[in-house]
Amino acid sequence: VAIGCTGGRHRSVALAEVIKNYLASKKGDANAIGLASGSFINAIARNGSSLHKNVTPLMKLFDAYQCYFTRVDSPIKSMADVRDRLKADPSSVTFAFPVGLGSPLHVSVVNVAKASGAEPGKVVTVVYNSGSDVAAQVAGGHVDVGLTSIGSPMPLIQAGKLRVLGIASPERLGGELEVQVAGPTEAVAGALKGLPGVTAVETLDTRDGAPRFLLESPRERDVRAELVRLVTGRGWGLLELHQTGLSLEEVFIRVVAGEDHAPQIEEAVVEEAQ
Repeated sequence: VAIGCTGGRHRSVALAEVIKNYLASKKGDANAIGLASGSFINAIARNGSSLHKNVTPLMKLFDAYQCYFTRVDSPIKSMADVRDRLKADPSSVTFAFPVGLGSPLHVSVVNVAKASGAEPGKVVTVVYNSGSDVAAQVAGGHVDVGLTSIGSPMPLIQAGKLRVLGIASPERLGGELEVQVAGPTEAVAGALKGLPGVTAVETLDTRDGAPRFLLESPRERDVRAELVRLVTGRGWGLLELHQTGLSLEEVFIRVVAGEDHAPQIEEAVVEEAQ
């Protein structure tokens, strides 16, 4: 079942329709499989619906990394600034995210507040219908910090209206990154080699007119946020960015093992506080 929708709450509504109109008619058919994000269950359960009880979960495939961002002219330049503001006054920073309270995005904000030494209950949060709504509101200066998956703010990041503060993930992801950039091959390669933390850059090939590169960095050094800022700052397009080196079996093992690590963005807040 393939669904095209804008994300956030809109995705939940679309998936609810699929369950009612398609999957319900395929009861007992092992060939009918749906795919949804975790926010789907959260949104439906929160609205008092029982639709989530009419499907059988099969497996969790992966986690989407969270992106913290603010408007490009915001006085908040880094997660250290977020930490300092929260520590001084927990209500001084307004966080925005899609879907609803109690979601993984909301939990991430609470954990950042805790890592900053702020009382989570006093942190100001605003919920919007989708990640694109969050990005637009942050760019417009209506809220301070947005939190969504990287895809939602990327058009406005590339347009120079949003700044990436950090990328959250279960653990620091050094090692190898594969990146595709819409820009001149030699210029992009040279810029990537000069990126702090990058130890090696290999040009792989060209797909759809855009070069692909393989970057190496120390395990303890995550260069993704700096990479996004570099590419967008040069006016190039970031078409692809993902970690390499894990087989499907390794991904499955890490997913089902339920590794419980503090998100990387929260580690950064704690480390900078020391």
